[in-house]
Amino acid sequence: MAPQAAAESAAAAAATATAAAAPSSATATATAPPAAQLATRDGGDGGSEQQQQHLQQHRPQQPAPAAATAQRYPAGSSSTCSGSSMDGSSQETGEAPPAAAAAATPAAVAPAAAAAAVAKPAAGISLGPHDKPKLSTVAPPEPQSPQQPPEQQQQQQPLQGWSPGRRLGMTLAAPLLAAYCCAAFGAAWLLTCTILPSYVLAQRLYWACPFIPHIWARLGPVAGTAARLGFEASHCINILTRLLTLPLRPHLPAFYILGFPKCGTTSLAEHLKHHPGLSATAGLPYHEALAKESHFFQGVYGRTHAHSRTLYRSCFPTVLTRWWHEVVRGAPAWACFDACPVNVCMPHTAERIRRLTPEAKFVVMLRDPVPGVFSAEIMMRDMGVPLTWSLMEPPQGEEDPRFTQVPAEVSALWRRLAALGPEEPLPRELPTTFYTQLGAVLQCGMYADLLRPYLDRFPKDSFMFVEFKQFTFNPEAVVRQVLQFVGMDAARYTHKPLPPAMKNNYGSRAMHPGVRAALARLYGGPGGPNRRLAALLAAWGQLPAELGWMGMEGA
Repeated sequence: MAPQAAAESAAAAAATATAAAAPSSATATATAPPAAQLATRDGGDGGSEQQQQHLQQHRPQQPAPAAATAQRYPAGSSSTCSGSSMDGSSQETGEAPPAAAAAATPAAVAPAAAAAAVAKPAAGISLGPHDKPKLSTVAPPEPQSPQQPPEQQQQQQPLQGWSPGRRLGMTLAAPLLAAYCCAAFGAAWLLTCTILPSYVLAQRLYWACPFIPHIWARLGPVAGTAARLGFEASHCINILTRLLTLPLRPHLPAFYILGFPKCGTTSLAEHLKHHPGLSATAGLPYHEALAKESHFFQGVYGRTHAHSRTLYRSCFPTVLTRWWHEVVRGAPAWACFDACPVNVCMPHTAERIRRLTPEAKFVVMLRDPVPGVFSAEIMMRDMGVPLTWSLMEPPQGEEDPRFTQVPAEVSALWRRLAALGPEEPLPRELPTTFYTQLGAVLQCGMYADLLRPYLDRFPKDSFMFVEFKQFTFNPEAVVRQVLQFVGMDAARYTHKPLPPAMKNNYGSRAMHPGVRAALARLYGGPGGPNRRLAALLAAWGQLPAELGWMGMEGA
C-alpha cells in the first residue's frame, strides 16, 4: 500500500507541475518578440512568401471575423463599419481624464504598456478562429514608465536621412528646382483661369467630400459664392502644381494617422508638424483638414483613380521640402504622413495602402464612440449638412431600430467595398451614404471590426494605439511617444499649445439621455464592440482592458 500511495502522490505532483507550467508556456508564446521588420519593397504585388509568413507568425490572435450580411447589431456580433473625417477635443464633452492618466506620462498609450497584462492567461481572447472573444476580468495594470520591451525597440530605429553627398548635391540644385516649381505654379495659375480645370477638379472633390458645398450654402448667396470661387480656384492651382511637379515628388507616407469621428486626428497631426523632420500632405496650407489628409482613397482624383501610385505621390511634398527640413532646419531625417481618418472606416482602403506602402506604420486614435458619434453629428450640422436624423431627439421606443438594425443600403454598400478589387472604381453612392446615413456614422464605432483589414495585412509592430482622453490630458507626452514610434528624434520636438481649431460649439445642444443609454448598450453591452476592442488590445499588448467607456462599467 505504501508504494502505491507514493506512486499516486508522485503522479498528482507531476500533474500539478504540468498544469502550472502551461500558463508559463502560453506566456512565453504570447510575448515572444517578433523578427525584424520586412525589407523595404517598392511594388504593388502581394509580397513574397517569406513576407506573408512573417505576417502570419507575428499577427496577434483576434476575435472571429464579422458576417458581412448581418442586418442587426446583436450583442457579440460583428458588422462592417464606416465613419467620417472629424476631429475632437476633451473640452467638448467634459470628459474627465482616466485614472491612469493621472501619472506624469500616460504609459498606457505606449505600445508596450500592457505587456505584463498580456502575459497573464486570463487577459486575452479565445484562441480558436471561430471562438467568441472573451473579455479579461483581470484588473488593468498600474501605470508604468514609457520604457518599452525589445520587441517594440526594434520598430523605433531612427529613420535615415540623406547622405552628406546627397545633401550637397541638392543644395547646389535647389535654385534650379525652385525655379522649376515657380514655373509650374505659374502654369497652374494660367490653366485655372480657363475655368474648365477648376470645374472638373472641384466636382471630383465635392464627390469625395460632399459636405463641402453645404458650407458655401450656409454662408449665404453672396459670401458663399465668393468663398466657393476662391476655394475652387486655390484648390485647382494646388492640384495642377502638384501634378506638374510630379518628377520632384518621389515620396509616399512613412506612416498614417487613422481615426474615427472627433477622436483627435487633426490635433495630433498639427502637433507632429511642429517637428522639424515631419510634413503632412501637400494640400491647401490654409485649410485645416485638407492640409493633413489626402482623401485619395475616397476618390478626390476621381472614383476610377483611387489606386494610382503616381497620383498618390502627388499628394505629398517635393524633394525641396525634404531639403529644407534636413539641410536648412538640420533634421537628421525627414518623412511625410497622411492623417486622413476615414481611411480606416472603409474596408477597401487597407489593401490599397498595403500595395502602395507595405512598410507603413499606423497611429490609431480611439475614443469612446458614444460621445464621439454625437460630436460628429454636431460638426456636420455646423457645416450645414442636412441630416434626416438627430441624436438629440428621444429614441423610438425601447427597441429603436436605428440602434438595433443596420440599414439595408449601408450594409449593401459596405459589402461592395469589402469585395472591391484593388483597382476597381469606387461605388457611385459611396460618399452620400457614408456621410449622411446614421447607420454609417454608428458603424464607425465598431473599432475592432474596422481595424481587422489592417491587422490582417500588416505586422504587429506596425501599430500604435492612442486613447483620446489620455491624449487630451497630456498631449505632449503622447506626441513624444508617437515620434519615437515612427522613428523620429523626440528631443527635437518643441511642444506648442494649439488653438481651439475644429472644436465644436455645442451651446445648449445635448444628446438625449435615452439615446445615450441606447448607444451605451449598443457599443458597451456584453460581447459588444467596445468589449471586443478591449479584448483585441489586450492581446495586442496595448492599452488596458478597462477603457472606462460608456456601457463598460464593471466589465
